Amino acid sequence: MRGVIIIEFVKPTIFISACIEQVACRFDGTVISDVFVKRLLPYVNVVKACPEMAIGLPSPRDSIRMIYSKKDGKQLINKKRDVDYTLKMQNFTLNYIKGLEEKNIVGAILKAKSPSCGFNDVKLYPKEDNKPAITAKDSGFFGGPLKEAFNDLPFETERRLSNYDIRDKFFIEIFLLASFKEVSKTNKIKYLVDFHTNNKYLIMTFSQKILKELGNITANHDHLVVDVVYNNYYIKLKELISNKITKQKRINVLTHIYGYFKNILSKDEKVYYFELQNQYLENRVPFQTLMTLLRSYIIRFQDSYLLKQTIFEPYPKELGEITDSGKGV
Repeated sequence: MRGVIIIEFVKPTIFISACIEQVACRFDGTVISDVFVKRLLPYVNVVKACPEMAIGLPSPRDSIRMIYSKKDGKQLINKKRDVDYTLKMQNFTLNYIKGLEEKNIVGAILKAKSPSCGFNDVKLYPKEDNKPAITAKDSGFFGGPLKEAFNDLPFETERRLSNYDIRDKFFIEIFLLASFKEVSKTNKIKYLVDFHTNNKYLIMTFSQKILKELGNITANHDHLVVDVVYNNYYIKLKELISNKITKQKRINVLTHIYGYFKNILSKDEKVYYFELQNQYLENRVPFQTLMTLLRSYIIRFQDSYLLKQTIFEPYPKELGEITDSGKGV
């Protein structure tokens, strides 16, 4: 069909806690059901593990807790049987991370609040019996070191992915990184130029400053060898996605794209466009509404440059869901 580009997305390789939509390995013998992870699974390559079963625990099993005391520090304890799994979990985690470095993951989804897989929201309990959890929260024995080892990659929990904005950004990030990794296999500057060009406005939604820096890396004014150029680009790309996507940044992108059509649209079309933009600023319509309108202009006027811009479909449209599940994050 004229004006339509079929996008073939590269499958990102990501780590997902095995208990989320995959293996019935929870302490109570169940699997965690999550609509967003379930929808994502066909579009990614999954590396999975259940750290607790990996150290020999069965499913179902007694629950374990993260215990803290000034004397012994943080421990992973089965309070019911007074068994300490701290050293076992630490050894498993260290060895697992070494192996995971060869898998080329571009992100992770970890079980929230798990004393093993949680990476920022795990309850700490005092060593004394019958006392409530300590107010402070910490990282789990597996999730914490995993996040530290891959601290420049996107990490989320299944609970946080129930929030649309968080989920949207995570999907953008993992598919952008996966696409880059695929292009880097060519080891040719030409394909890096194409990647940078086609992702211009998507990159701009994170940072216009880093967009320029990535452009300079691509231009390779210092005539560096190709693999060094790709490595420098990847480092900067991971720095890019650590930035927040804000309304103001998106308005900047919209303004750039709208500029291609401001002299060829009718007066009424211009009025309608800016009405929608105001509605977006007032949280009455989503960003995608404006992108859909702009994309209709691109197809109508057959702008070949904008037709290739990934910002209009940064990840498979089947993953798009603007509503939230209602869960807390």
